[in-house]
Amino acid sequence: MKEKILEVVKLGGPVLPVEIVSKTGGDSLVANAYLSDLVDDGQLKKSDERVGAVNLYFLEGQEDQVKKRLNELDVTLTPRQFTKKSITKNKKIEDKQRDFAERLNKIEAEEKSRKKVTPKKSVINFTKKLISRTKEEVVPPKPIIDSEPIIKKPEPIAEQNFDSFFEHAVAYLDRGKLKIINENIETGTCTIRAPSAVGPMRFHVRILEKKKLNRTDIAESYTAAIEKKMPVIVLTSGEIAKTAKKYLKEIGGLVRVKSLK
Repeated sequence: MKEKILEVVKLGGPVLPVEIVSKTGGDSLVANAYLSDLVDDGQLKKSDERVGAVNLYFLEGQEDQVKKRLNELDVTLTPRQFTKKSITKNKKIEDKQRDFAERLNKIEAEEKSRKKVTPKKSVINFTKKLISRTKEEVVPPKPIIDSEPIIKKPEPIAEQNFDSFFEHAVAYLDRGKLKIINENIETGTCTIRAPSAVGPMRFHVRILEKKKLNRTDIAESYTAAIEKKMPVIVLTSGEIAKTAKKYLKEIGGLVRVKSLK
């Protein structure tokens, strides 16, 4: 994706993020994440002046083209108005939207049927609690009667040596009492199932062995969540970059991250 963006800027000159989306396809949030990483890496630059609420992105040596492009654009317009072609719905997109709506209605109906005995919970709030239940240090619950399931602290185990970080991450999920449905070492992913207020739910897990998790990693996880129609949990061996943390707040709780370093 980064190579495609660089090629578009090289051939066409300074561009707006919305133009990147129209030429490469994909999601605007993901495109912005890639552009941000390219700027951080020094492969792209962005203009000080803005068109609407966004900057122009360009390569070193295209400064004169930036000034010319800004003069050509009406800066009172918003970036969306510069899109050259609109996105039209097709049968595949409509089927996916209808399927998602039916699943959402089913979940809401099940929540309403349980509201007399169980407090209503959103999928996002449950995702946050799922990450908390797998932490090694869990605050013991207060001895009060509540419908919230009691989270037990994983039993202490002897220190283990793993051949790979993937094995380490899978063992971590096992200790969290989460059922692993399938796993794929080549792609570094697995699917887990856990109980929830609306019944058993599936979560897609990405296992990334790297020193620092960046904004692009989060953007790719967000895309996976949309495509697979399930929340995503990212387990990493490194630190989480500030840009990645900021992006997590922007996209909500659909993607959660846990560092196992």
